[in-house]
Amino acid sequence: MVGLQSITLGKNNTSKIAILYDSFHGKVGGEPKVLLQLAKGLRADVITTVFSRELYPNFNDVCVHSFIEEGQKMSFLKNIITFLHLDLSNYDVVITGGRLPMLISIKKERPYQIHYEQPPAISTSILYRIHEADGYKFSSLLRLPLKVIVKHIDLFVANSLYLKERILKYYGVNAKVIYPPVDIEKFRYKSCGDYFLSVQRFTPAKRVEIQLEAFKKLQNERLIVAGALVDCNYLRKLQKVAPKNVEFILNPSDSELIELYANCKATIQTSMEEPFGLVPIESMAAGKPCIAVNEGGFKETIVHGKTGILINKPYVNNLVNVIKNFDKYNFNPKILRKRAEYFSLEKFIINFKQLIKKVSKF
Repeated sequence: MVGLQSITLGKNNTSKIAILYDSFHGKVGGEPKVLLQLAKGLRADVITTVFSRELYPNFNDVCVHSFIEEGQKMSFLKNIITFLHLDLSNYDVVITGGRLPMLISIKKERPYQIHYEQPPAISTSILYRIHEADGYKFSSLLRLPLKVIVKHIDLFVANSLYLKERILKYYGVNAKVIYPPVDIEKFRYKSCGDYFLSVQRFTPAKRVEIQLEAFKKLQNERLIVAGALVDCNYLRKLQKVAPKNVEFILNPSDSELIELYANCKATIQTSMEEPFGLVPIESMAAGKPCIAVNEGGFKETIVHGKTGILINKPYVNNLVNVIKNFDKYNFNPKILRKRAEYFSLEKFIINFKQLIKKVSKF
């Protein structure tokens, strides 16, 4: 376990880039994985509070510095102090993600800071909504100084144009946009099966109830809802009202998801103000269109009528109408796959390398 003294990092590594993130333990969603993919592509060091090798077995070649060992605990306040006491003088560029690492912006001496913002959800009233699910007892302490912290960051990068607009609106900061990557190579088209597919974490922000209400009116169609179990109460509510033609698959493996994508008719997304959304891209990589609400990042990734369908309110009725008439659409798997390539891992790494080259010494 590392103490709270000044921590000097990077001396035994040739990397001049560090990526800082809150924690790589017990996380769900794409944010932690995206940062590890970035670290691997840039050959950067990773600095975090705790890292789980078991959760991220494909990143054993990434150099990770953690404050504590897995299974140990450190208070929220100590986490803050530790990040603020990091000696980062051996790095030229630091890329921060999450919440706590943003605090290094107030340090007098630090490397050039790029903050990559890719939150799981956006509140219409405040950009950085700190969830109780984050496990931070004193998380409200971060809300007030966020405007000050953001102003001191050298360069803000958003994961979508939608998020860029929110950052400008609430903080007056003009961010650049780099879309997060999708490992499109693992997805493939296999067949047009007899079911629609919905993939997401089970949280209220995903509004899965819209899908269930629609399929109550679509008894001749099947819906498979697959995702990570996050909110047990929300899942129980969904299961109580779900019609018989809806099947739930909890915590599917990667191989299971790949097969589900490969054999579905199309995917469905109803998330509230999703900043980006990986599912439409994964769907396109598998040669399948995505039917999504006309909100957030979905408007950027889905080309209406060519790579998917964007539905307006009332969502339930319009979702029903689209599915009833789905056979009238003619989606080309090759066009869908080509669109997915725009969001490839290779393109993501290239975009970040070009950005870093502009601001760094090398």
